[in-house]
Amino acid sequence: MKRVTISDVAKEAGVSTATVSRVLNNKQGEIKISELTFVKVQEAADRLGYAADPFAASLRSKRSGLFGVVMRDVRDLFLLKLFLALDDEAKKYDVQLLMGNADYSLAAAEQQVQMMRRRWFDATFVLGDIPGDGGLLNAENDGQVQVALACGKRKDVPSITIDEKEGVRLGMQHLVELGHRKIACVGDGNALGVRERMQEFVSLVDEFDLVFRDDFLRDCDNCRMSGAEQARLLMEMEDGPTAIFCLTDTLAFGAIDALHRLGLNVPGDVSVVGFDDVLEAVEIFPALTTVRQPVEEMAKMAFEEAIALLEGKSIEKFEAVHLVPDLVVRETTAAVNAKD
Repeated sequence: MKRVTISDVAKEAGVSTATVSRVLNNKQGEIKISELTFVKVQEAADRLGYAADPFAASLRSKRSGLFGVVMRDVRDLFLLKLFLALDDEAKKYDVQLLMGNADYSLAAAEQQVQMMRRRWFDATFVLGDIPGDGGLLNAENDGQVQVALACGKRKDVPSITIDEKEGVRLGMQHLVELGHRKIACVGDGNALGVRERMQEFVSLVDEFDLVFRDDFLRDCDNCRMSGAEQARLLMEMEDGPTAIFCLTDTLAFGAIDALHRLGLNVPGDVSVVGFDDVLEAVEIFPALTTVRQPVEEMAKMAFEEAIALLEGKSIEKFEAVHLVPDLVVRETTAAVNAKD
């Protein structure tokens, strides 16, 4: 079927193509268009089934209304929550988000970013760092607008993350105030943000006067099964920890599963703290005490930065944003058992 053009609408309405263009784009100009002409053009367009050419519109405005999202891993519960927050924010700007899953592959992430650049995407959000992604996250590359979220500390691109150290301090202080001195830490050191959390945990051991052993610090993949395995190994130790600080909620969920299977009570026998505050944190039993990342604020600031870049703000004027997390105390933490 032949595409209906502005010329077809002009002929049907008995007016010039310029008038049709002004009506359909809602631009009055110096010479006002009468209400009768306005209605006549709209009715002609409806009768003929006219639809604007989005590609032509993007050529004129240099905007497509499409933003891309490249996610390190769509199975990551926190990154998924962050994506949903971005999607909510996109609706406020009348923007459509299309998402690609890198699945921890730098090659896949690079391919997705290149595709988004070639396909008229206005901007790209990168969620979660991938080892070696320095070349990928380059906002000056062909003028492409990129904003990194939850990618650790970066200087190569406008970035939004949280104060990881403050998040760890909040979780540790909570456990110490409950009387815990034997605290284990479980996390995936391959992720920049989590690696920073692990380093902060170690730095706080002396400050909080903890009883610490090297094997209380556990580095593992960020999946529920790994969280369960690490919790089991920790509980098999002689004089093991009374609390486990899991540096993602996903690991905490696995740890709680394993502790239940071992016949241990959470938090009566072992307290567990997570990090992220994903949707499931309040749904599991017992509900998870965790460090909350402010995803709504992160999404809001990501769009503000992207729009500012699209409107010509210099990249050099942007500084990395580190938002302040907070601790959500629920049911997986309690005062240390007297016998411990």
